[in-house]
Amino acid sequence: MNGSWTEDGQDARRRARLTLRDSAAPASAARRFSRLTLGSWGLWSEAEEPAGVTDIVLVVSELVTNAARHGGGVQWVALSSPCGDTIRVEVADLSRRLPAVQRPQAPARPGGHGLRLILHAADRFGVRLWRHRPGKSVWAEFHRVLPHGGAVPSDGSTAGEHRTPDHHRTVTAALHHPNG
Repeated sequence: MNGSWTEDGQDARRRARLTLRDSAAPASAARRFSRLTLGSWGLWSEAEEPAGVTDIVLVVSELVTNAARHGGGVQWVALSSPCGDTIRVEVADLSRRLPAVQRPQAPARPGGHGLRLILHAADRFGVRLWRHRPGKSVWAEFHRVLPHGGAVPSDGSTAGEHRTPDHHRTVTAALHHPNG
């Protein structure tokens, strides 16, 4: 896996980040990083991949692909757990252009489906423009993601609102998928 990987904390507020600036295959590296990270958090194993984890890995792959194709290059991917049963994925790129749902050319043809998949799979979705440098991060949240085996988090936490850091300006607080 290309890039540098950092992981902070062992409690319910876990964070891991992979730098992908120089990766030749950023989507593949991001998928592997996501599975390894979620596995270290007890949410994935090679024997079984719960549907929620499959959705998370799919969204990470789509966000990284969009950043590489439309965002001037992917910078990093991060996974965090702002509270016990919520997973947040975030991908940074070099463009300030906001993502827009594209009309696919044809349902069976590749291209134009990524953001629709993200909006369908994630519980929340948004964008943060960086204030003091070019670029943005696009994020998605998944609620009620339980540890492998379905155990409820031991700290009793539940899904809640994620507050953005002070040095970022929230552009889109949350866009809900059309079915929600």
